[in-house]
Amino acid sequence: MGTVILWSVCITSSIIVMNMIVNFTKIFQLNREIDSEFVILEGYMKKRWDLIPRLIENTRKSQQYSKDILESIILVRNATYRIMSKEKKVYVDNVLNSNIDKLFKSFEKGDKNMGKLRDDLIELGMIIESFKINYNEKIEIYNNRIERFPYNLISGMFKCRKKELLF
Repeated sequence: MGTVILWSVCITSSIIVMNMIVNFTKIFQLNREIDSEFVILEGYMKKRWDLIPRLIENTRKSQQYSKDILESIILVRNATYRIMSKEKKVYVDNVLNSNIDKLFKSFEKGDKNMGKLRDDLIELGMIIESFKINYNEKIEIYNNRIERFPYNLISGMFKCRKKELLF
């Protein structure tokens, strides 16, 4: 009788420990996916960031432009990208996106170089928005998961905190 109880306790304990390991692995894997998603997103934001000097130069050479909008883009672009937080990078990217759209609307006709640059920036903007959506979806899954049982027990033990959405 005592051995049956001992075996039952051992098996139950083993199942609980294995379940905790599996659940921790799921949280850890989702956290890594979120980090990877942001690295990809950041790569596209940096690529668009690096196209801004070409946009400024092409605008100065070939188009009549709105001075206020261009100065706003220059002011944002002159910030130091490397030391910005994730939130600041996303905020600056949103400001750039808005001002770039305003600038393109102020052009009546562009030359071939401006057209290609415009197409590249628009394409990058669409890719960035798509990655922001994917990133935010993973954040929502992560935040929901760490609040649900039994994940909340594990996330509490390992101090997993909710992550902020990038909107």
